Amino acid sequence: MSDTLTYLQEHIDQIPENTMLYIIPCANPDGLAAGTDAVNGRMNGNGVDLNRNWDYRWQPTATHGTRPVSAGTSPFSEPETAALRDFILDRHIQAAIFYHSAMGKIFSGADRTRSATHELAEEMSQETGYPTAPEGIPGQITTGDAIDYLSTLGIAAIEIELTNHQGIDWEWNRPGILAFIKWTIPDVATPDGRAHSREAGGTPARPWSQGGWARGARIRPPD
Repeated sequence: MSDTLTYLQEHIDQIPENTMLYIIPCANPDGLAAGTDAVNGRMNGNGVDLNRNWDYRWQPTATHGTRPVSAGTSPFSEPETAALRDFILDRHIQAAIFYHSAMGKIFSGADRTRSATHELAEEMSQETGYPTAPEGIPGQITTGDAIDYLSTLGIAAIEIELTNHQGIDWEWNRPGILAFIKWTIPDVATPDGRAHSREAGGTPARPWSQGGWARGARIRPPD
């Protein structure tokens, strides 16, 4: 996301006038400071996996792969997830990309009826070349996941999994980000059954990306 920020500062004309773009370089500073260790690097300072701490089918213990991880004492018990939730909701963000690594796939959120999460995943797959993933990861208990929670609120949120833990797949993700900030959210059904169409990002369109958010944000350490 730091490279995205630098690129867009040098090419500001590529951001549409009606789009507000938020970039969050790191959503887990404790994990970043802990380094790339598969266990400590994923958790915050309380030993909680932040991407199991959102309010979607939350339970105290989930897994990362098949390894049990703490999901906190309650949904949004951790200051990082609570702050990120408030940031998104206070700004009425309607589309978000979270960047993780390193499965080389795109995951959509759980609620495809209230949000255009599936449509965004398909669009980004076409633009980047990452394949879309089937729902869920075999053997993993993915409760409390950010994009699942956001999708229930009508936010088109997806995870893009990079192909490795070191690089950023810039040749794939640059065109994806540029397409994302111009993407128009298609008609989706709202909880009251009515269909509506929105520009990605809000009014004005408000894109966000995760580990940074390019119209979204990325959680560190990545999945």
